[in-house]
Amino acid sequence: PLRAGTIAIALATAGFQAVIDERGKKDLFGKEMRITRRAIADDLASAAHVVMGETDGRVPAVLIRGSRVRLDDSASNSETFIQPDRCLFSSIYVKRIKKLRP
Repeated sequence: PLRAGTIAIALATAGFQAVIDERGKKDLFGKEMRITRRAIADDLASAAHVVMGETDGRVPAVLIRGSRVRLDDSASNSETFIQPDRCLFSSIYVKRIKKLRP
């Protein structure tokens, strides 16, 4: 929202932890993180998007090395999903849709 341009998002993941929960850890200034969960899969998709391009780039796939992802066969796509009413952006639309329904 409120950003110009396209970005990439991960449609699915397998074999690595797609979201890293930073809550409870200390930030650079020693303060406890309360909200941050890093969307590693989306970050990697965005990095690949830069290389692949949008129009005449013609790069069908990107191999990312050195990303330091946490390999985890038990990870699932469910960790990337949150309920719309808990989402900062989607919650706005959910409330509006509920008001529009008869």
